[in-house]
Amino acid sequence: HSLTNISKTVSALLDDVYKGSPRATIILSTLLVRSDEEKQECVLDLNSQFKTVAAAQRANGRRIVLVDMQPPAGPTTAELVDGTHPTEEGYAKMADIWFAGIKEADRAGFLLKKEAIPGNADGVPDRGVYG
Repeated sequence: HSLTNISKTVSALLDDVYKGSPRATIILSTLLVRSDEEKQECVLDLNSQFKTVAAAQRANGRRIVLVDMQPPAGPTTAELVDGTHPTEEGYAKMADIWFAGIKEADRAGFLLKKEAIPGNADGVPDRGVYG
C-alpha cells in the first residue's frame, strides 16, 4: 500500500467493517510518536490522513471516534523503550486515551444495545456480539 494514500486504504477498510456490521462503533487511533525524526514525519503525515478519514466517516453518519496517541497526552519519546514501543508509563497513557475514546463514544450515543442474532436458538447474541 502507498503510505501517501493510506487514507483510501483505511476508508475502504472502514467501509468493509460497516458493510459487515452496520451497527459497529469504531475507535480509530493515531500512531505513536517515534524517536527517529524521519519516521516521525511519516507518522505525522499518516496521522493527519487518519484524522481526515475519521472526520469524513463521522460526517457521513458513521459511529467513529478518533483517539490521538501523540504527546502530550500520548507517550513521549522518553517513554519509549526502543524508539518505538512504550514503557509501562507510556502504556498507561495509552490506556487513558482509549478509555477517553470509549467515554466519548458513549456520550455520542454510539454504544448500542446488543441485538438478537437470527438463527440462534435462544435469540441471544453469542459471546456478546454487538454488530
